[in-house]
Amino acid sequence: MAQIHIQASKLAYLADRKFLALPEENFYRLDISAHEKLILPWFLPKKRKSTVHVKSFAHFGLVSLTIFTLLFAMTNAQAYTKIILSDINAAQQAQINEMPIQHLALLSEEISSKDSKHLQQPNKLKALEKAAITPENGILPLNLWLTEPDDRISIPSLNIDVPLVKPQLGLDSLKSQDWNALEEQIRSSLQKGVVYYPGTAEPGTRGNFFVTGHSSNFFWELSKYNTVFALLPKIQNGADIYITYDQNRYHYKVSSKTEVKPDDVSILRQGNDFKMTLMTCTPVGTSLKRLVVGADLVN
Repeated sequence: MAQIHIQASKLAYLADRKFLALPEENFYRLDISAHEKLILPWFLPKKRKSTVHVKSFAHFGLVSLTIFTLLFAMTNAQAYTKIILSDINAAQQAQINEMPIQHLALLSEEISSKDSKHLQQPNKLKALEKAAITPENGILPLNLWLTEPDDRISIPSLNIDVPLVKPQLGLDSLKSQDWNALEEQIRSSLQKGVVYYPGTAEPGTRGNFFVTGHSSNFFWELSKYNTVFALLPKIQNGADIYITYDQNRYHYKVSSKTEVKPDDVSILRQGNDFKMTLMTCTPVGTSLKRLVVGADLVN
């Protein structure tokens, strides 16, 4: 840079001498510093416009990333809160399981002492116990269980017990291949629980009984079922799933868990087995893949 200044000064001095040699020097004399300002920009490296574009692009990228992060956090806060709380509860349970036997013995003694105090209280149900139906009465008690009035799915290990929704006119849309109407019906039904996919086998029958639900959803679509399957990735093989459908109760056990691409429709295939499939988006808060959980009918 110093060499450039020296060369510019020399050129300005030579130009100034030429002007001094002119007859009307008083009118044409130029200052050396003025010559430097006039000539120097031709020697200095020019700023590239690409630098400005790079800065603008970097600023745009930073703003876009900030907005995306905020929207992602707002949309998936409920789902990830549920996952974190589940991990905390699992850690606490693990600590209890690892508790020394002496501590467990003290806890059991404390619980048993409370139970003994409770048992010492007067029993108000003795009259009912005497009047209970026994085989000696000639009437055998029936082995019945209560069923929910609506269709539901229950996964005790994940603390899930939600309605099972069958989209109205879903089968008609499937037959007419009106995919937009079918998608809209499924989306609206997901706001009410998990969805029994139209055209798949009914619970307890031969084929593939297919159920789908949200792991997360847009925060502006208000529903208490937006994160119903947020904990589904934690399900283990052998976990129990109970279905209440048309006042009947069905018991399934988880047999597989895998991830597929969103356009993989093979998971909807029917077969000769008595199977159930649960599906949700994964990772939570994205639609990059689908988590598919398979289960077999027990009874």
